[in-house]
Amino acid sequence: MNRSLIQPALALLAAAALTGTLTAQVGSTRETPNEVAPPTAGTRDVARQAANYESVHRGQTARIDRLIAIYTAKGDRAKVTELQAMRERLMQRHRNAMGGFQRQMGPDAWGRLEKEMQGSSARARTARSQNATEDERKRAARESANERQRTERAERPKPAPRPQERPQEKPPPRPQERPQEKPPPRPDGRN
Repeated sequence: MNRSLIQPALALLAAAALTGTLTAQVGSTRETPNEVAPPTAGTRDVARQAANYESVHRGQTARIDRLIAIYTAKGDRAKVTELQAMRERLMQRHRNAMGGFQRQMGPDAWGRLEKEMQGSSARARTARSQNATEDERKRAARESANERQRTERAERPKPAPRPQERPQEKPPPRPQERPQEKPPPRPDGRN
């Protein structure tokens, strides 16, 4: 096994043994895995864990999807099949973990959390869509206004050139100014 996976698992087991939660979990006998546990005082902690797990899951899923796209482009079918199986295992693990978080939090708190986890991206997509529609409408209005102005300018008769009444000669030069002469220095040396 990978050492990086063993050490955190041992740390979690040690923490559970010290707090006594390990004995409580081992001794509990639930008949069905879908039994809903009452909401506990640590609902906020569970929500934080669920949100963190969801964030990590999205990153892992995105990486696997990028790898699938790369290996599909290369034509490596064996690697694509392996990655698709890995993605399916990841999705099953995610469904199981989210079900566990839901049982720990209770239906009301879970509904609020799920709305927050999935809602922000849906709200962002809606806002982007609305902004894009509005921007497209404004751009179309600007283009039609510019087109109208172009056609109006083209339809206007051009004014006849004005006759030039002024002579083409240059005006007479200005008289030269006299250069200022410096006063002679003072006999006491002050200027």
